[in-house]
Amino acid sequence: MPPPPAPPRNRRQLGLLALAALVVVAAVITVILVAGGRKPGPAPGPTPSPVASASGPTGFRAEDHGSTVDLFWNDNSGGTASYFIIYRSIDGPQQTVSVPQGKTMEEVTQLDPTKGYCFRLGAVIPQGSGTTTAFADTSVRGCIAASLSATSSP
Repeated sequence: MPPPPAPPRNRRQLGLLALAALVVVAAVITVILVAGGRKPGPAPGPTPSPVASASGPTGFRAEDHGSTVDLFWNDNSGGTASYFIIYRSIDGPQQTVSVPQGKTMEEVTQLDPTKGYCFRLGAVIPQGSGTTTAFADTSVRGCIAASLSATSSP
């Protein structure tokens, strides 16, 4: 005599178990295809410094005079770059100053001599039919300036 059929509850549990196994197998296959499909390449190297660009600014530095800071840099673009300076104190609002082409010094005034300031020099450099933007950072009185990578636009 054949064994009696399994109660419906056991069939439901078996179906759920099969479905869970199918989901796990699908997840494993997806991981293998996504991760395994990539060919190992050379490890990425360090991002080049934007100030090392042939036409980007170099030597960006600040001379602290209390409520005034003089900013200096080298223009390596042959006078074709347009410049802007973004600055702020650690707890103050961001300020922006435009600098004419060919100028390599800017005086920032009306600063609080008790606060640290971060300065970022941006150079917009014509390149082909577009531009490249290079950045350089400096600071005074303890502000730690962050570094940005150079970016390009068509």
